[in-house]
Amino acid sequence: MGRSPVGAKTCEGDNKIPEGEYRIEDRVEYSAFHRALLISCSNADDMARARAQHCQPGGKIMIHGLRNGLGWPGALHRRTDWTVGCIAVTDAE
Repeated sequence: MGRSPVGAKTCEGDNKIPEGEYRIEDRVEYSAFHRALLISCSNADDMARARAQHCQPGGKIMIHGLRNGLGWPGALHRRTDWTVGCIAVTDAE
């Protein structure tokens, strides 16, 4: 996942998705995307990697469906990585 999927996420803007154990932290009630769920990153390991690289670890990673009102493409959205650091699923998923 992510526009640069190989390797661990180190810095905000590196186009990678964090890998590891995270939890759903919150539901984003007024998101522009279908049922957006905020993931609990960055954790201590993420922050340590970012400090070593002298950058910010990033955050606000979400699992979400398509933009509200645009759910019609369904699984076709999987042909390209159109998010900026989030994990996109179909609205049904």
